[in-house]
Amino acid sequence: MKKIAIDLGGTNIRCAVLNEQYEIECLEKERTVHTGSLEDNIKQIVKLIQNCSCIKDEKTTIGIGVPGVVNEEGILKYISNIPELEGINLTCVLKQKIKVPVTVVNDANAAAIAEAKIGAGRNFKSVYYITVSTGIGGGFVLNGDIVKGASGYAGEAGSILIRKENKDSFGSKLFPGSIECYASGNAITRRGSSVTGKSLKDAGEVFKAAKNGELWGIALVDQMAYDLAMMCADISYIVNPQIFVFGGGCMTIDNPFFDKMCKNYYEIVDEGLHNIIFKRAALSEAGIIGAAICAEGEMKNGN
Repeated sequence: MKKIAIDLGGTNIRCAVLNEQYEIECLEKERTVHTGSLEDNIKQIVKLIQNCSCIKDEKTTIGIGVPGVVNEEGILKYISNIPELEGINLTCVLKQKIKVPVTVVNDANAAAIAEAKIGAGRNFKSVYYITVSTGIGGGFVLNGDIVKGASGYAGEAGSILIRKENKDSFGSKLFPGSIECYASGNAITRRGSSVTGKSLKDAGEVFKAAKNGELWGIALVDQMAYDLAMMCADISYIVNPQIFVFGGGCMTIDNPFFDKMCKNYYEIVDEGLHNIIFKRAALSEAGIIGAAICAEGEMKNGN
């Protein structure tokens, strides 16, 4: 049985066909449309799905990962990168268009379930996945299931507050003082631009400066590593996972913060939490694979 999975991002939308082993057989990518029209976004998604020949098979499952919260009614919330989708039930809208069951899931939750089942966390019962990219997201998997919470907000690591006050959110839509406003790729890039007076392209330029021994780069990376360690400490005291798995765009760059973050974490927490493991993500397409896994799970559960 083939599986269709979509990673719906603010910049690109990617559609893949996977086999029974969750191996990607083909992958198509387009720039996400931003015309301000919901109908244009829906048309783009439907077209990509209909281009997959396996859509004609009634057993095909379709999973879509979205960059925002999917609440208990299936309504999309805080889709800041694709505001056209804010407040809609994407599952219901797409079912009317293609007459095939569709599962919509938070993209970090999708990546979390993939890493927990077949990736870096596959031998653990409790896995906390963190993505550090343009923003920061997370997902908690316990005994093979995503922990969603009462309203679908569980695992949203990017919203964890690490500062008492700060009026500058550094490009984040989240509350000033949240970890995303300090340690995301976007925040680090903006901070680097502010310190240097130059317009930096991405966090990779900050990481390169730190590796080259430039003091401003080292200072930003050290603060990023400490802030992320504090975030993990907070999470550990609340849900006590066996393992943290870190993925996302900043992890694919030759970054200097991961090892520092781990060292900081073990210095911050009690000895009873020193048995928690930190690993880098094992899957290059965790979001797509996870969306496929979630869709298959929904079908088996009869939803």
